[in-house]
Amino acid sequence: MVPRSSPSRFTSRRGCRLAVAAFAALLLTGAGPARSEEYAFYSLTVHDGLSQSHVTSIAQDSLGFLWFGTTNGLNRWDGHEFTVYRHVPVDASSRGSPVIRDRQVESDGTLWISTEPGSDSLAPGSADVTRYAHDPEDDSSLPSGVFGNVISDGNGAVWSTVERLNESTGHSERLIVRLDATTGQARRFTLGSEPDIRPLSIHADREGGIWLGTGFEFGSPRSGRAGLYRFDAAEEVFEWVDLGPPATGGVGAIAEDSRGHLWVAGNGGEVAEFSPHTG
Repeated sequence: MVPRSSPSRFTSRRGCRLAVAAFAALLLTGAGPARSEEYAFYSLTVHDGLSQSHVTSIAQDSLGFLWFGTTNGLNRWDGHEFTVYRHVPVDASSRGSPVIRDRQVESDGTLWISTEPGSDSLAPGSADVTRYAHDPEDDSSLPSGVFGNVISDGNGAVWSTVERLNESTGHSERLIVRLDATTGQARRFTLGSEPDIRPLSIHADREGGIWLGTGFEFGSPRSGRAGLYRFDAAEEVFEWVDLGPPATGGVGAIAEDSRGHLWVAGNGGEVAEFSPHTG
């Protein structure tokens, strides 16, 4: 294997906060300047066996392996070398597409991958791939289209965002898809009468609740309600959550802290904290 490049040195500062309120609290408590600390980074490139230099996603499984999704295959790094998984058209156990859009590792170690035409899963410690794709003869299969974000809700279902061409209208259509990993059946959801809204991020909270960050379509008249949506499991619909100005321009990312509070990143540069139970 080609030797790794020399480590690059970066200086990071601990104690930084995104929220202005937290920064103000540090000042009020008389906290001194943050301590600087150096970290060493090594570069892993195509010379080390990486299948392609455009890395789209990174995950670590329960066995400690690092997985890198690229636009030309899935790569597993064991600390010494890469193992590359590519699509082989005549092999049903190979990956379904060379282009990796996103990945998710479940608590049992199963790795889920979203690709351009569907989703794949790999059991921990196995090289065999279970492929889920569109079947034109089966309405309960995954839809055709380009799959984006993928997340597991911890209850046996995997959720993805999908972009596809609506053949009846000739326009792009955005879907949210729930796949039952046991039966392979899929359920499709939309945002109702919000044609200018596109999904940007999707998050499953610790209780299995599904949250969707959305924004406006490029070039659209920006009508409708972008921002944060919550999935109502009883009614099986996505409902808009009013977070005020931080989210009116759209929500590009969602994260959850140790208290179960959600932090949403607004497209205008704002960050908002939200409690799913108290608002």
